[in-house]
Amino acid sequence: MINFTLQNCIMTEIRNLRLVTLSGWLKLVTLVLLGVLCLYSCTPKSSGSEEDILKVCEETDKNLGSYTHRSMDGYPEPEKRKFNVYYKGKLPRLLIEEYYSDSARVFTRYYLDGDQMILAYQERFVYNRPTYMTEDSARNLGDTVWYDDHKTVLQTSTYVFNENKLKKWVGPDRKPVPSTDKMYNAKEEELVGNCLLMLKIFKSVEEQ
Repeated sequence: MINFTLQNCIMTEIRNLRLVTLSGWLKLVTLVLLGVLCLYSCTPKSSGSEEDILKVCEETDKNLGSYTHRSMDGYPEPEKRKFNVYYKGKLPRLLIEEYYSDSARVFTRYYLDGDQMILAYQERFVYNRPTYMTEDSARNLGDTVWYDDHKTVLQTSTYVFNENKLKKWVGPDRKPVPSTDKMYNAKEEELVGNCLLMLKIFKSVEEQ
């Protein structure tokens, strides 16, 4: 919504334009453009701070029902992977990658602000045994434990980005992972790479 003070200023100028002169029109056009710029600046956008990033993500989740949703088989391993994208107008705001394996199912949400990934949130449901380990197969192997989804353990991780650089990683134990960790750079490359791959795939599909 346009700032009320600026809006009142625009209306006052319109009333004061008794004569339609060139200078009057230029003044009016300038004020209207200022109003439009204010309107766009009021759109939620991350400044790079963690607080603002979380606000943008919350805004995305809150309005998800009004966004356009597209889904497709993922790449590679389309039988195990699924990609989802949510558009606000023509801009992608959220990507969701689903991955299913014998040892876990993983859901990763990639939040976007403009052309930048600002946050990734991952839920990893880790199985107690591989899904192919049924009771019969376990007993045949002399094992007393087999796959039981009631024993699945949820592990969550949060990754905060700034200009596609990993700035903060909170692991399953809810403690920050130091940037000196040997997996830190690899995790950054993995998440950014997956995000860019999904964006490229969905863009190519939309252009067909």
